Amino acid sequence: MTNKEETYEHNSYYSMEWVDTGKKQYKASLETLSMWMRDHIVFNKEIRDLSDFLYNSFGAYGRVIDYMVSLPTLDKVVYTTSKKSNSNKKKELYKESLKKMKDEVLTRDIVRKIAKCGTYFGYFLSEEMLQLKGTYSEYELEKIIELNNSFNCGVMSLPIDYCTIVGTQDSSYVMAFDLSYFDQFRSNGLSQKLKRYPKEIREGYVKFNKSRTEKWIVLDNTKTIVVKTRADISERWGRPLGLGAFVDILFDQDYTDVKRNTIQKANGQIFYQTFPEGNKEGKSILSNKQQEKQHSDIRNAIFNKRDGSGTNFFSIAHGTTLNELKIDLDILTKIKDEDLVKRISTNLGFASSLLNGEDSNFSSQENNLNLISSEIFQWIEQVQNEYDKVINKNIIKDNDCIVHINYLPITHLNRDKFKNNAKELYTLGRGSLKAWIAASGFNIDAYLSLMEEELEEGLDEKFPPHQTSFTQSSNDTKPTEDNPTNENTIKTKSNNANNNPVPKGGE
Repeated sequence: MTNKEETYEHNSYYSMEWVDTGKKQYKASLETLSMWMRDHIVFNKEIRDLSDFLYNSFGAYGRVIDYMVSLPTLDKVVYTTSKKSNSNKKKELYKESLKKMKDEVLTRDIVRKIAKCGTYFGYFLSEEMLQLKGTYSEYELEKIIELNNSFNCGVMSLPIDYCTIVGTQDSSYVMAFDLSYFDQFRSNGLSQKLKRYPKEIREGYVKFNKSRTEKWIVLDNTKTIVVKTRADISERWGRPLGLGAFVDILFDQDYTDVKRNTIQKANGQIFYQTFPEGNKEGKSILSNKQQEKQHSDIRNAIFNKRDGSGTNFFSIAHGTTLNELKIDLDILTKIKDEDLVKRISTNLGFASSLLNGEDSNFSSQENNLNLISSEIFQWIEQVQNEYDKVINKNIIKDNDCIVHINYLPITHLNRDKFKNNAKELYTLGRGSLKAWIAASGFNIDAYLSLMEEELEEGLDEKFPPHQTSFTQSSNDTKPTEDNPTNENTIKTKSNNANNNPVPKGGE
């Protein structure tokens, strides 16, 4: 990559106040944040740093992201449209690759990162990595992040501050890596850090270290996993989930700090005394020594009274006045907290009732979660396409037998509905037993293995099902009224009111 193209790697050219959070974080004023939002590409690092800071410091933002990470069940099927005789072996190889990658843990980690940062960069490891041996200093041990040992199938998350998207290839994002990343380890731990990275990057750094000119290396697209959200294909960076809510979140934090300080001030009384004025205006009739004694007497009496230590007595000069400084508490009621929370949660895409469990009804909450789920599964669709790319290119290695993964659009909310759809397809049409099993939340291979094992053991003959109306009759479901005519029934069904929680006491 030429030096001209490196203009996407930038340094901030304006002064900014830092917030001490263990690592440097930006304290974004409204003016600063407005500037960032006008060009999220140039100021992407600042936006990502702020998002990470708010994820840790603002509870609602962190909860929303965590809910989005945990919402999909990640039930999946692996399939191929190939008719080759070895297609089943290829599918098993794909499944084994997913197992080694720990795909569910990895996918949730990717979802969390793109929610916080808008972009994810990873590298698929299929080469045999060097094993860790020997002894290390505490510093060296802290710098070892990926422990893959001889594990020949995994994904290493790359440091986002040193990555960028440079284009697309077959609709997949091509990325470049900044090799100067390793310079920070030159004084300690460089060799161990390099060992943990793939051969392509190691060799690139050796070359860069000789010339110190071309620091960017465009990585092999068949080995990278790049996901970008809330952005056009042509944009180099995605947008964090909370970008549109950051202004209100920062205002809420400032407002909370002001209220907290106001309450702390109100909890303590502030008294002041005015000494008696003498013949000259602005000058007390008391000498400096008398003023010091009177001030000390009054102060000690007030503090002793606060401690509840009996009766206090002191004398003050005629004309002395004692007054209490009143704290203005109007700020505590000027802005409604619930209105601010609603605005923030709405900007995050979540109904506030989903976060606090108040107001709204089950049906509206369900609709909101369905909209959120649709966005999450758009992200996951990108992830599964990247899995298909790297596993087929590096593990399957057969262009005539492409294997795919499909994460079913199942959440913890809609599992029953999806399972019933799969059940109806299987029992009334030409549906798939495996899809039904997956929709039920079981691992397909584990479930089929249990079925085979129980068949071999003859459990059906040993333990026949109890004779009930369901096992004796071919009708396995209770009759339902698909087209109700009663007005209340229609209203209840459309609002899904039967699923609303019942209040305490059954009221």
